Amino acid sequence: MDWIEALAEAIAGGRPAAAVTVVAGPEALVGKHLVVGPEGALAGDLSDEAVVPVAMECLATGRVFQGIVGSMRVYVEPHLPPPALVVVGAGHVAQPLAHLGKLMGFAVTVIDDRPEYANAARFPDADQVLCGPFLECLRSLDLGPRHYVVLVTRGHQQDTECLRAVVERPVAYIGMIGSRNRVQTVFRLLESDHGIDPGRLAAVYAPIGLDIGAQSPAEIAVSVAAELLKVRRGGAGESLSRLGRARVHGGGRHG
Repeated sequence: MDWIEALAEAIAGGRPAAAVTVVAGPEALVGKHLVVGPEGALAGDLSDEAVVPVAMECLATGRVFQGIVGSMRVYVEPHLPPPALVVVGAGHVAQPLAHLGKLMGFAVTVIDDRPEYANAARFPDADQVLCGPFLECLRSLDLGPRHYVVLVTRGHQQDTECLRAVVERPVAYIGMIGSRNRVQTVFRLLESDHGIDPGRLAAVYAPIGLDIGAQSPAEIAVSVAAELLKVRRGGAGESLSRLGRARVHGGGRHG
């Protein structure tokens, strides 16, 4: 398969792939390409596979690489599927959060076991709405490092069950709504009755969201979305006015 076709096929299928281009080096290699996936080389006319580990590292980090590999200077560009937001619970916070998630570039999935809540009419921005038992729906998803899971279910029991189902999965983020007392009750139950590692629970963002004084469902959704962005981009979560002026939005101008 031609490297361009292989890259296009991977992108269309939502699979990560890195495109390697030789930009300098031996004349016979300049201009050659290789497409690399998480499992290794996929296609291309570059037979020197010394670049494969470099390309796989780019897939892991999401960063472009430009530098020397062996006798070649290469440019490696990762093409990753969008991050995925899984909103567990389809109540009043979930609606604005699904909308914000889509605006932020997430592929959005909403889960609930109530047909009157989990439907496309209530979540027109969601990529998929799953209606069924929470655990069954969660198990149907191949949760991994690109997934951000938000638990905004309607009750203590659902929170506990869903958190238990995802807390040991290799996801980028798990956040759970609720008061501090409710969160600690869930944590104690999972630790004592189900043997969940306290370190795993300590990594859960709960109570969820940034402290911006949110009260209404829409405001809470903004708080949660801001925390998702902070985790994804590595921001400080401080008011920009308290940072150096040169650092505001990268120091550039925005029209």
